[in-house]
Amino acid sequence: MTKFTPSPAQLKGALEHVFYEITQLIETLIENKNIAVNNALVESRLIHVRVLLDFFQKSARTKMNGKELDDVLSLDYKYAPQTVGIPSPYQDRLNKDLTHLTYSRSERLPTEKLWPHDQVVLPILGCCKQFAEHLISNYLPTNCPKKVTEWQALVDKIKAMILDIEKDKLVKN
Repeated sequence: MTKFTPSPAQLKGALEHVFYEITQLIETLIENKNIAVNNALVESRLIHVRVLLDFFQKSARTKMNGKELDDVLSLDYKYAPQTVGIPSPYQDRLNKDLTHLTYSRSERLPTEKLWPHDQVVLPILGCCKQFAEHLISNYLPTNCPKKVTEWQALVDKIKAMILDIEKDKLVKN
């Protein structure tokens, strides 16, 4: 088995992509009155959720033909993999419905087609916040000190978004 170990330069470069995924997730948490635009926002949001799920939950890189692939994992930044907490029916749908045409998609009832923020987005935002705080405390000061402010601003955005989703949940209940 050929093991993949990212270099310090690869870790720094990949962190830009992690930042992008989290930022795009947050930026797509808007609604638009145009149904097609709103659907595109929801799909984009869910793709970022799906990418981040692998980043946070996988404890090992994908293997192919006796070689470890170059998956970026939270573990690379000394942040232990964890279960994000998105209920399994939604995780299954992220795997089957989002980028695949499946027969089960057409069998869903209209109420089963929803992607509730409190169950899908909120858990991943919580992991993003914890990961960013971990970076600020443990990785960035030594490896990317100029990025601390940028990541702290991201933490502040995430906290505000979490409050908005929780407040919205209270209003709907």
